[in-house]
Amino acid sequence: MMSVQLVGVIFLKPFFGRAGDKVGRLPMMITGFSVCAVSFFILAAIKSPYAIAPLFVVYGLGFALVTASTDALAADVAKAGAIGAAIGVLGTLMDVGQTLGPPAIGEISDRLGYSAGILALGGLMLLAAAACAAWLVHNKAAAAKK
Repeated sequence: MMSVQLVGVIFLKPFFGRAGDKVGRLPMMITGFSVCAVSFFILAAIKSPYAIAPLFVVYGLGFALVTASTDALAADVAKAGAIGAAIGVLGTLMDVGQTLGPPAIGEISDRLGYSAGILALGGLMLLAAAACAAWLVHNKAAAAKK
């Protein structure tokens, strides 16, 4: 299942990176986080193992949308001469999430059930989409004042 998701990410990231250059990093990330959230919400409700594979493809699409723009966004907001530091901090944050996320969601799943853990992931994705949307609105308002 993870291979299905990974193959999509490998092929889609370059395309989504170019799209992010044209439409902006945050719109791509908002879309990607939203796609990931929807895939998790549907996954929590699915009982058939055969229906899971297409959801991994959808999740891979959302993941590629987000990750194609995160490094570029970090470089965009970094101060001159600090792009390496910004990318390093982003990588560290991603490593922390990948290290602490599975045990945290596992704990939620152990206490409240598998569906609750998956729904929690969907909720986190929606929060991330909302944070990106708020940042986008803030940036547009600041640009309009200039």
